Amino acid sequence: MRKSAVLLGSRRQPSKAEGKGNTQDIDDDDYDLQYDLRKPDEIVIADDTYSHQAFGESLFAAPQEDILEGSCHRSHR
Repeated sequence: MRKSAVLLGSRRQPSKAEGKGNTQDIDDDDYDLQYDLRKPDEIVIADDTYSHQAFGESLFAAPQEDILEGSCHRSHR
């Protein structure tokens, strides 16, 4: 499993929508999430919001979806 792409990761990509060329106002609406299966050593846990905003385009992070986080907590009980 260490060498296989088995973990879901996401990274922020600039939105391709028209009229989104203003780079001074960085907003979550200006980005789309790209999902991909990656190897464990290619996924980071984004626990620092500022770093994730700064480097989110070049890193694949573990998804921050409430449904996934909730299911992990229930399975460890």
